Amino acid sequence: NDHSSEEDEIDLKNIPALLKKIPPQFHNPKYQARPVVLEIMKNPNVAKELAALEEHCKVMDTAMNAIVNSYYQGFNKSIKSYSEILSFITDSQQKVDSLKVDTEKAKALLMCRNQDLKVMWKKVLEYHYMLAILEKIEELERVPSQLEKFIAENHYLHASEVLVKSVKTIFG
Repeated sequence: NDHSSEEDEIDLKNIPALLKKIPPQFHNPKYQARPVVLEIMKNPNVAKELAALEEHCKVMDTAMNAIVNSYYQGFNKSIKSYSEILSFITDSQQKVDSLKVDTEKAKALLMCRNQDLKVMWKKVLEYHYMLAILEKIEELERVPSQLEKFIAENHYLHASEVLVKSVKTIFG
């Protein structure tokens, strides 16, 4: 692991103090690197300026690593939960296939004006609602792969949005 012991000891509440070590110009969301690079190149003490810039990068990297590491555990637990849900979804998908076949049979019986028309109509309604629920479950099946993709691409905001949306789907 490339983390130093200093990075491992960083607590999230210390991040603001750590970031105060960075000059204010780097905190601007509209920061433009070109003028800073030109200024460094004009400076007769380029090596000192580059060393300071590298130190700022190290501080920002340390802060980012601390933040990512603090949230990694939660994502890891979420992925485990979704793996369990995936197993449930696979079973449910088989039930969905069975329900689709049964629905088609019910349709055929309705067209034949079977004497059990009323019973079959109730089953069709039940299947319709079951299918709607199972389709939501199928959506949830895609969540682990989406989470893994977003985390691998360091899109933590997207990953958390997917996670929150799926939790809302599960718990209403």
